[in-house]
Amino acid sequence: MPVQLKYLEWNLNARGNYINYTIPPFVIDCIKSVDIAVLVEFQSGTNWYEFRSKLEPEYILCVSPYVSDHFNQVCIALRRNRNIKIENIWVNNVFNKNIPEFLQLDVKIDDKTLSIIGTRIKTQGNSKPAQYDFLKKCIECSENILCVGDFNCTSKTLQQKMGNTLDVYGPRMPNGYFSYVFEDNYSQGLDWVITKGIQKIYNPYQDQKNSPFATYDWSFVSQANGYGDKTKHDFLNISGLPDHAILKGIIEL
Repeated sequence: MPVQLKYLEWNLNARGNYINYTIPPFVIDCIKSVDIAVLVEFQSGTNWYEFRSKLEPEYILCVSPYVSDHFNQVCIALRRNRNIKIENIWVNNVFNKNIPEFLQLDVKIDDKTLSIIGTRIKTQGNSKPAQYDFLKKCIECSENILCVGDFNCTSKTLQQKMGNTLDVYGPRMPNGYFSYVFEDNYSQGLDWVITKGIQKIYNPYQDQKNSPFATYDWSFVSQANGYGDKTKHDFLNISGLPDHAILKGIIEL
C-alpha cells in the first residue's frame, strides 16, 4: 500500500546570531498539521524547552548541533502516530562554508524507507557551487529522498545543479507564487523540494489547480503574530520572525 506523508518546510529567520532569540510561539500551531516538519535557519532559542515540551507529545524532534557565528541549526519533527522509526542521523560541520546547513534522517515507515534532508544553502562568500555539489552527492547516495529547504536560488538553477536524475518541485512561479520578498520589492521562490525514488508529489490544498506540486503558505503574516500592517508582499525585515513562506505538500512512497 502507498504511504502518504504531509510535509512542510519553513525558514524561521533566526539568522544564527540573534542574542536571546526566541522561537515565535505561533510556529507550533503552524506546523502541527503535518507528518514531517522541517525548520531551517532555526535556532534552539531561550524558549527551546517550552517549545520542545509542547511538541514532543505528538512529534519526535531532531535538531542539528547548536552553532553560532552567523550559522544556523536545522530542526526536523516527525509525527509519532505515523510510526516513523529513525535508523540513522547525519549532521555535518556547519562551520565549513563549503557545506550547507544540513540535517539528514534515514527513517523507516511501515515497509518503506526514506531519507529526509533539511538544508539551507549559505550565502557567505563564493561557496554556493561547492555546497550544491555536496548536497547532490548526499542525495545520490540514498535510495528514496525528500530534501527540502532554502536553496537560495531559482528552481531552474537548482535543477541544473542537481542534474537529470533528481527532480525539483515547488509552487508555480508564473502563477504568482513566491517564498521571499527582497528589499527592492522583487519576489522570488527560494524554498524547494528535491526528490528521488518518490512515487508521487502533489499539493492537497485549495490552490492545487494553480500549483499542483506544492504551495507557499503566507497565512502566518498577521498583526496578531507581530507583523503589524505588513502583508506577504512586503519585505519582512523583522528580527526574530519568519520572513519566508511555508512550503507545503504531500509525498507518496
